[in-house]
Amino acid sequence: MSSLGFSIGNFLAGCNMLKVDLAASAAMTLLALGLKIAFTRAWGMPGVVWGLNLAFTLSFPLYAVFIPRLLRRMRLKGGTLEDSLWLT
Repeated sequence: MSSLGFSIGNFLAGCNMLKVDLAASAAMTLLALGLKIAFTRAWGMPGVVWGLNLAFTLSFPLYAVFIPRLLRRMRLKGGTLEDSLWLT
């Protein structure tokens, strides 16, 4: 899971979409922290791993919607992009 997250982050950084990457990473970090604390209290040490995996799984739909729109926009503009938070 972490490898996929790092790959997506590198892709977005390469496309100059740092605002999107930072916003999504911050949201996932806060979600992961809350889930890790809750799951650790319930299940002990395995709860840390499950908290991170669940946080990434819950944040993945954002990427599943955003990245195809980004690629479509890149194709229409000939590969150039402005740094924008949300694509229309």
